[in-house]
Amino acid sequence: MTIDFWGLGLQAANVLILVWLLAHVFWAPLSRAIAARQAAQIALLETAQATRDAADTALAEVEKARKQVALERESILSQAAKEAEVARAATLAHARDLARTQRDAAARALARNAETATKDLHAQAAELSVEIAAKLVGRFDPQVLNEVFLTRLTKSIAQLTVENRTALFNERIDLVSACDLTDQARTKITAELAQAFDIAPDLNFVTDSDLIAGLEMQTPHFALRNSWHADLATILGDLKHDV
Repeated sequence: MTIDFWGLGLQAANVLILVWLLAHVFWAPLSRAIAARQAAQIALLETAQATRDAADTALAEVEKARKQVALERESILSQAAKEAEVARAATLAHARDLARTQRDAAARALARNAETATKDLHAQAAELSVEIAAKLVGRFDPQVLNEVFLTRLTKSIAQLTVENRTALFNERIDLVSACDLTDQARTKITAELAQAFDIAPDLNFVTDSDLIAGLEMQTPHFALRNSWHADLATILGDLKHDV
């Protein structure tokens, strides 16, 4: 068998040319296209990963903001509740103070009204007592009344200290009666007082119907009350004190 070296050489050359063409014309662009496609996919994956990371970060920020909002909401609600409680307490305190003020004002008004009513009653009682006493005086013999009040007057003088009797005697004495006295009554009174003072006093007889009934001794610095007017004033004072 004869080997055709020229034919083999031509076929080998054709194979080498084909390989070179494939390497430079087909495989190189294809490799570049594949590499570009892979690079694009990798970039796309990286972009997707970055987008997902950004989304996760945004979601985390949103969750954090939501929690912060929830905390702020709880804080606002708690503060509002505290402020509402403080306002409620202040309102109740103001209402209590207002009620206390109104109650105290009403109590003071009632006290003033009661005091005014008491004063009016005392005034009416005084007027009534004067009227009753004046009417009662008309039913008694003036001489008998003077006898009674003269006895009371001498007893009052006897109860005075020596110094007070001396001081009373050394001053100008007005003997005040509720009605005009007869000469006989004046003489009797002078004698009774002389016995009480151990010496006859210099008496100036004065009439004052406000006494209603009684005999009083008055000086510029001293007065010995002995009348129904004085008794009624004492009784009314005691009643007012008791009230």
